[in-house]
Amino acid sequence: MDSNNNLRESSPSGGVSGGSDWQQRTAQLFGDEEHKRLCSAHVLVVGVGGVGAYAAEMLCRAGIGRLTLVDADTVQPSNINRQLPALHSTVGRAKAEVLGERFRDINPDVLLDIRVQYLEPDNIPALLDEVQPDFIVDAIDTIQPKCHLICEAWRRRIRIVSSMGAGAKSDITQIRLIDLWDTYHCGLAKAVRNGLKRMGMKRSLPVVFSAEQARPEAIIRVEDERNKKSTTGTVSYMPATFGCYLAAYVIKEIKGGNSEIKAKCKSYELSATSYKCLAVQNSLLVACSLSLEKQSAFISPKSDAISPLNSFYLPQKAKYIL
Repeated sequence: MDSNNNLRESSPSGGVSGGSDWQQRTAQLFGDEEHKRLCSAHVLVVGVGGVGAYAAEMLCRAGIGRLTLVDADTVQPSNINRQLPALHSTVGRAKAEVLGERFRDINPDVLLDIRVQYLEPDNIPALLDEVQPDFIVDAIDTIQPKCHLICEAWRRRIRIVSSMGAGAKSDITQIRLIDLWDTYHCGLAKAVRNGLKRMGMKRSLPVVFSAEQARPEAIIRVEDERNKKSTTGTVSYMPATFGCYLAAYVIKEIKGGNSEIKAKCKSYELSATSYKCLAVQNSLLVACSLSLEKQSAFISPKSDAISPLNSFYLPQKAKYIL
């Protein structure tokens, strides 16, 4: 039941004080000003398979006024168990085009830019400079273009939220919205962290991931798929829930919320050669200077031993001052 005791007066056109009839409930929930921010926003969604398609649809239904969808994949029979554009009637069609038709049926006024193309490191800068989105949803499942998209978004100060791996997992209660550098039990997140560090970039990045351990038996090596070394077993509700988390974050950001989430995210910067940080743990001040040119190390607060700092951050409880 979606009745509400705190009622606002609806206009004849359906919104709280205006707007189309189908957006009435969203405007009633958020109010006119926040709803207008959604309607005037432009979101780029890269990768519209299992996770990205659900994120894009939730954004469309929330009233985002302009969407750019980028994906070169076509619908395959193996997609039908979990992907929004995948039906027996759409097998062989471009996923982005299928979603474009669907979104126009949801919101006839939405401005859609459908791009059936692979993102490569070389074409990402031109794409971002051309479309100039307010926000990016990264639902790419291959490492190199994913890392380059994140870096190019940072360089242009475009807000971005990223999806980590939903495959080989089934416990919906383990899904989290967290900073990339605090993730664990996720092979994709680890690969992205390593890729960004190799590129000399380490900044706070909100991501959706699952803390559940992946099932090894659900991961199969492949050799005939572009940019993929493995394929994973996946169940219907996991990618969909990841997508809803992504959309919720974007909507809150555009409305002007998420201050609590921002406060939890640490600010990370990694220069081309070195950086210095102060960490406080168990009331002990630890000063460390890290260099990319040498083996990084830190002094353990529990002993005088020197320990390798391979992942470029201190223990979980340490607070960072950059």
